[in-house]
Amino acid sequence: MHRNKVYGHLEWARHKSSWRHGRHIFSIFSLGVIFTVFPPVLVCTLFATFSVLSLLLVLRTNSSYNRFDEARKFWGSNVNRTRDLVRQSLTWIRQPGDSFKLLSLLRHIKAYFFCLRTI
Repeated sequence: MHRNKVYGHLEWARHKSSWRHGRHIFSIFSLGVIFTVFPPVLVCTLFATFSVLSLLLVLRTNSSYNRFDEARKFWGSNVNRTRDLVRQSLTWIRQPGDSFKLLSLLRHIKAYFFCLRTI
């Protein structure tokens, strides 16, 4: 028959000590179970970390590609609108006396793209 151990005063004082948690933590490394379980736990932890990091990398790559694609669309839209503006100004400004105004407008349109590119 198994009997519970009866604590005396010294055992009870040692058990209630605030240092008992430290003793338990340091005694963990002397157990054989920790060394048996450690390799599979380490492999699972490394695999889970690798999975999470790869998912974050994929999401970040997709996000940056989407931003690049939107910027490319906006830039292409600006190019098309300014080509339309140049075409219309070449069509509507036909008077020989207005050539200075036409050249000035074309230079401003060209400068608009240089200003956009540096932003």
